[in-house]
Amino acid sequence: MPSISAQVRDLPHCGSAAGIHVIDAALRDPHEARRLADLARFAVDEGFYPGIRAPLPDALRNEITGLVRGALRVGDAAAVVLEDATFGIVCRPPAALLPAQRLPHYDGTSPDLLAGVLYLSSHPVGGTAFYRHVGTGLERIDATSEARYHQALGADIATYGPPPPGYFGTYPGVFERIAECEGRFNRLLLYPGNLLHSGLIANDPPPIPCRVRGRLTITCFLSRRPEIG
Repeated sequence: MPSISAQVRDLPHCGSAAGIHVIDAALRDPHEARRLADLARFAVDEGFYPGIRAPLPDALRNEITGLVRGALRVGDAAAVVLEDATFGIVCRPPAALLPAQRLPHYDGTSPDLLAGVLYLSSHPVGGTAFYRHVGTGLERIDATSEARYHQALGADIATYGPPPPGYFGTYPGVFERIAECEGRFNRLLLYPGNLLHSGLIANDPPPIPCRVRGRLTITCFLSRRPEIG
């Protein structure tokens, strides 16, 4: 069951980026979650995530699933399924980021994909922002707009030049920020996975691979399925 003190609200935005939920006081015992992170075995992520990750214990997976179902007021347990969840610490040096990691991104094109980040750092380490692509006006990328978006983005890069090395900040003429969530301890940010978004990561000083002073989070992906009956 979710924390009895959990507070759910929608994130204010400009545009059509609806469906962004902020859940404060999310976990019943966030300090226990940090203790479990201290015991976890982190490894460099071989995919898109710019840092290190570790598997999430089953107890936390179950709690997060219940929390999301409660926040979305989903009655059928099969309607929201947790597909993946890990501890994560963003720590790749800014100069080592791949070009795609320097830009806002989306996690998938399915309208049923949900993504979440639960902030576990007890100090300010940056939250998450959402964006509109100026050239196309797109905020969400689906199967029908994906090719058009990448074609337009390629044209932007040819016109304005590639984004500078480092974590994303601004890219005038290409992306505009439409919503922002501050990263606070024990806050879960839940949003549609096809929204353009980026972590608000400082480049100076750069992020560090430290469970105490680094940007410790839980990242998760869920699929929402139609309720039966």
